[in-house]
Amino acid sequence: MDRARLLFVAVIATLVAAACGNETFDPMDPRLDGARLEILGSPAVNLRYGEVAELRVRYVDADGMPISNAPIAYEIAGLAEGSRLSALETPTTGEGQAAVDLTAGDADASFQVQVTPPMGDPVFFDVAVADTDLGTIVVSLSYPGSRELYRVDTFLF
Repeated sequence: MDRARLLFVAVIATLVAAACGNETFDPMDPRLDGARLEILGSPAVNLRYGEVAELRVRYVDADGMPISNAPIAYEIAGLAEGSRLSALETPTTGEGQAAVDLTAGDADASFQVQVTPPMGDPVFFDVAVADTDLGTIVVSLSYPGSRELYRVDTFLF
């Protein structure tokens, strides 16, 4: 009987361990030092009235390894004229990805969506909403310098 009881406890413990397999986010994790948020896709989002776009990011440590279950916050900065986010916070997946849907309003607007990780700098999506198609220019730059680069302002004429 004791053997059956021991086997029963072992089976229950295994099931509980399997069910609790999702690791929780630890804000004291040393991997967060140097963590960064990356935009997946284009940071420039052009929408027509009522159109929906997915805003997807990836949260990684300094070595580029994904950080899972991290709470990622989303906030509209500026006058969105009825545009709205599907959520204000989402956790990252096992691949370190998080996403929300942005639904365009029914008026012309130009604003940003700020995406903020628990540690590290925020990233921004630049959003334009109009009743006509808008063009997009995406500029890719590389910086071979030795000093850390925090910001780049690019101007096209």
